[in-house]
Amino acid sequence: MRESQKIMKSETTKKGNIGLLAVAQEALKRGYIPSFPMEGTIYDLVLEKEGIFYRVQVKYVTPYKGSLFVKFDSTQGQNTQKYTVKDIDAIIVYNPNHETFYWIPIVFSKESLTITLRLFEAKNKQKKGVHRAEEFIQW
Repeated sequence: MRESQKIMKSETTKKGNIGLLAVAQEALKRGYIPSFPMEGTIYDLVLEKEGIFYRVQVKYVTPYKGSLFVKFDSTQGQNTQKYTVKDIDAIIVYNPNHETFYWIPIVFSKESLTITLRLFEAKNKQKKGVHRAEEFIQW
C-alpha cells in the first residue's frame, strides 16, 4: 500500500470513528442503548430501545451542494457489499457540518444503490423523486 493510500485510509477510518461515536452519543440522548459488536460485522452498532434491537450502519457524510449523498454499500479494498434487510435495519447518517443525524430504513436500498437527502429545497423546485433530509430526522 502506498503512503498516500495509508493516509487516505486512516482519514476515512478517523471520520468513520467520529461518526460512530457521535451516533452513539446521540442515541443515548434519544433513549437508546448502544452496543458495539466484538467481531467484524457489516453493521457498526446495535441500538436497543424498549426491548427492540436495530442493527445500524453509520455513515459520516459531508454535504455537497446542499445534499447528502449516501451509498447503500460498503467497500473494503476491492470488495463491495450492498447492504440488505438481512444485514442491517437502518443507516444513520451523521452530517458533521450541522451535527445532525438522519435515520434511513434499509428498505430504501431496494429502490436504488444510493439515496440523496436534500438539505434545502431544490433551486428548480423539483419535488418528484426528491428526499428531503428533514423526513429522516426522527428515529
